[in-house]
Amino acid sequence: MLYNFGATFSDGYRPVHVTPVMDTAGNLYGTTAYGGTAAATFPGYGTVWELLLKDGAYSETLLYSFGTNPADGWNPNWGIVPYKTGWYGANNPCVGEDSCVGSPGGTAFELTYSAATGWQETILYQFTGMTAGSLDVAEPGNNQLIVDTKGNLYGMGPFALTGNSAQYGGVYEISAK
Repeated sequence: MLYNFGATFSDGYRPVHVTPVMDTAGNLYGTTAYGGTAAATFPGYGTVWELLLKDGAYSETLLYSFGTNPADGWNPNWGIVPYKTGWYGANNPCVGEDSCVGSPGGTAFELTYSAATGWQETILYQFTGMTAGSLDVAEPGNNQLIVDTKGNLYGMGPFALTGNSAQYGGVYEISAK
């Protein structure tokens, strides 16, 4: 085994549906659905991680721990995708967590690095699919996000709520900045 998640609660655990991304140096990147440093209680909100390859062994570095921003959601089940100098992904809404009331349908996010501030999350879009009357999808963290050559993001959300009627989700696009 290259790395065993869950050695500590804060390192993240349960990398569900994640296909890691490898850079040219052999380092691996991905997400865990749970754990992280921001949540003081089980199960945690999830993480974005990097496994650095050095001398034939991997060691983990957390790039981001969800829950540090009350609106950033949790459960980035399908990993991240690279584009230019950042990482892009989607996650699910927090359910039953008072600190997550700002993410009714989940979020699409970007992580970028600065030497001055380290890794920072930017919420690109907040989905409203779990809000009555919304025509938006919900729980985009349950599906893989892709990015085209112009930086447009595409993904799917398995759920939506239109009025009081549950819908079966849809496909979305988030245009590049």
